Amino acid sequence: MSKPRRVCVVTGSRAEYGLLFWLLKEIRNEPNLELQLLVTGMHLSPEFGLTYKLIEEDGFRIDAKVECLVSSDSPEDICKSIALGTAGIAEALIRLKPDLMLVLGDRFEILAAAQAALICKIPLGHLHGGEITEGAFDDSIRHAISKMAHFHFVSAEPYRKRVIQMGEQPGSVFNVGSVGQPRDGDWRSAYAIYDPVRQVVDLRRVNYQLEKAEAKIIKAGLPESLGKRLAKGE
Repeated sequence: MSKPRRVCVVTGSRAEYGLLFWLLKEIRNEPNLELQLLVTGMHLSPEFGLTYKLIEEDGFRIDAKVECLVSSDSPEDICKSIALGTAGIAEALIRLKPDLMLVLGDRFEILAAAQAALICKIPLGHLHGGEITEGAFDDSIRHAISKMAHFHFVSAEPYRKRVIQMGEQPGSVFNVGSVGQPRDGDWRSAYAIYDPVRQVVDLRRVNYQLEKAEAKIIKAGLPESLGKRLAKGE
């Protein structure tokens, strides 16, 4: 029997962890996979509440903690944070030896993780590539991560087309829907498992407490339509 493939998931903020939560659980419960969790960025900052403790309270084992935040968000300090993150994550990857690293989004600590994976020759999967954030340098970071990634798990068809337009191979770009809010007509959260030996992608769906999520959106004072659209997956 072959060993489970090690999947190292990187999380740097509470918001992104919320999107990754169900995916982390499914990876952990999958017998052919071994979850490795690398925590960095705001999770380790007292200023932001040391939210790595919430991850541990959810029952996840943290395999590596990489501190990278410095005292401010000035351009100079952000560059220092990226440098610290790249070095620390590279050291963690060499120790953990994952078969795949998985990242989401476009924050600078995720850019650091992607750079480390590239140099350490760790295959990289990127969630939510191809999206657009008007007026921010997030787009440049997101697209740079996409160019360093081997597998792309986008949330909607326009984003799949954009990643392909950037030069990525169509066979490596998968529209799996959003792990946060599906946009492909299926209300369930989505993830995919790629088997590099058979070169097969297994698209899977995860049920969640839909009514409870709708109620929280409305209770937060957001438009009721945002809650109701969850059931439609759009």
